[in-house]
Amino acid sequence: MAFIVVGLNHKTSSIEDREKFYLSTKERECLLSEMKSFPGIIEAFVLSTCNY
Repeated sequence: MAFIVVGLNHKTSSIEDREKFYLSTKERECLLSEMKSFPGIIEAFVLSTCNY
């Protein structure tokens, strides 16, 4: 089993960088749908804890 994690930290990244990774509800749904369509991906989730 492999895990892939992508993350940003509010202490070490600028607001400009964090804004580039912002996803609307529709964009999150599309991303999850696309990720789950890949043969090797069984489960996927997007976690955002701030800046909604």
